[in-house]
Amino acid sequence: MSITVRDILMLPVMRDSAVIAGEDGLANPVRGIALMESHDSVEFVTGDTIILTNARALAHYPNPLPQLVKRLKGQRVAGIALKKNRYLSTIPQEMLDVADKVGFPVILVGERPSPTQIINAITYEIFRTEAYGTSYVFDDDILKNLAIGTEDASTAKSRMLSLGWDIKQKAAVVAMWAPGGIGDDAFVKARAAAEVEYGFSVLDTKAIVMLQDDDEDEDAFRRRVAETFGRTAMELKRLEPGISLHAGVSTGKNIVLHLYRSYQEALSALCFAVADRKPNALYRFDRLGIFSILLNPKNSNAFNQVVDDALGGLQRYDKRHGSMLFETLVAYAECDEQVNQAAEALGVHYNTVRHRLKEIKRFLSEIAFDSDQDYCLATMCQMVRWMKSRQRLRKKTQRAFGAAHKPRPQEQQGRRGATPVQTRGGGLKAA
Repeated sequence: MSITVRDILMLPVMRDSAVIAGEDGLANPVRGIALMESHDSVEFVTGDTIILTNARALAHYPNPLPQLVKRLKGQRVAGIALKKNRYLSTIPQEMLDVADKVGFPVILVGERPSPTQIINAITYEIFRTEAYGTSYVFDDDILKNLAIGTEDASTAKSRMLSLGWDIKQKAAVVAMWAPGGIGDDAFVKARAAAEVEYGFSVLDTKAIVMLQDDDEDEDAFRRRVAETFGRTAMELKRLEPGISLHAGVSTGKNIVLHLYRSYQEALSALCFAVADRKPNALYRFDRLGIFSILLNPKNSNAFNQVVDDALGGLQRYDKRHGSMLFETLVAYAECDEQVNQAAEALGVHYNTVRHRLKEIKRFLSEIAFDSDQDYCLATMCQMVRWMKSRQRLRKKTQRAFGAAHKPRPQEQQGRRGATPVQTRGGGLKAA
């Protein structure tokens, strides 16, 4: 199945282009691209081809331009994309009238993309359709590889530039998860209904990617992201009744080339939504308080240091003294900081948990924190809940990608020197 002129107009490289005539022909199939550099080039153009020209050939065409449109239509050419320049400052109205009449698309290309970028983007789109069919979206694949860190940034930069992407455009990621899973088919349909241009799946987690428009300020972009998520969530609930959807959104301050950071921010916010057991709410990374600083991908060293000092230190203390402070902290955190429930979960007396919590506060104030003990304990409980949620969401992903996923340099640097934090229940680890 071939792509159409309409599909080409959806490519990032064509975002500033406009159809100025022949909209009835947007369904014309496109199986190739040709350059029209001289007036006799038309003799060599084959059917189902879209023409790209700088308009020089049109300015020197020996016959009236309406005749050219009719000839190209007769040769089953899909359409023509051109740039106004010194050769042709205006497009003759009679040419546009004939194009409208016969359904021959005339596209005015924006100033930004180069001919090479347009050719590469259209050629990639044709090849991926022939290889995978229209269900495979090449742009989604590029963004997914950037987000999960399976592609080198310099390689991704070259590929995106060759396809006409603005790599400095700001991007926001919304990560979504449901306990019973989100169906792939439902996700695709919900994206289409909500008019979400980009998105991808990493097993149980789904993500949508949105790009900030050039004339859009930060607040307007944030509102548009939230509204788009709302439409997506509403459609998912219609397609999968009873779904309990959790979601987190990144700050929207990272450029698209640094999508890895945005994806990590969105996952961190998502983990808080899961930990707080608040479905159908969109958690913003920039509103996580102190954790929006600790969990910033740039600050992974600081986060791991806190984990090692506090949680790792607590484990080492237990090992030396034969105590169960760390296990008590985890149970207390998972029971929403309710002493009675934690005692029941641990199978010990209420007063035993109270005594251990006093010891935990004392330890944290001596080893890791100088601030208020109750605040320190509450912070560590929140950190434990976040880490448990993170582990829950990442478990399948780690099994699926395994050795194929090589951590980025900043990941490796962030983990260096950190002590893995383990529990009897199966592995609470630092991010």
